[in-house]
Amino acid sequence: MKLLPSSAAILCLLFATTAKAGDAVLGAETAFESYYGTVEKCVRILPVPGGEYDKGDIKEETELCELDFYSHELVLCPKIWSTSAAVVVYDISSGQFEGERRSFQELVCAGGIVA
Repeated sequence: MKLLPSSAAILCLLFATTAKAGDAVLGAETAFESYYGTVEKCVRILPVPGGEYDKGDIKEETELCELDFYSHELVLCPKIWSTSAAVVVYDISSGQFEGERRSFQELVCAGGIVA
């Protein structure tokens, strides 16, 4: 493929002005502390001006940000049964695996099955 001169100039400009990632995101924050004392936060970003949102969007975002993935009542499993990347979150606050996070991970997550 041959690049046109204007295309090459645009590519050079894009590479020269690479954006840097940061944590300066504004919005409602919920903080969690990792097992090793690192503070992590979930930020429900401010609505985009002029954006259209469903009534339940803020409620769902708030509920998601309230999930403490360090809690022993939640288990994160990689979704390994198809090609789309994802993480599956399980609530083990009651039932067969209550208080047995490691067992759940070994028996359910490792097998790539849906509980």
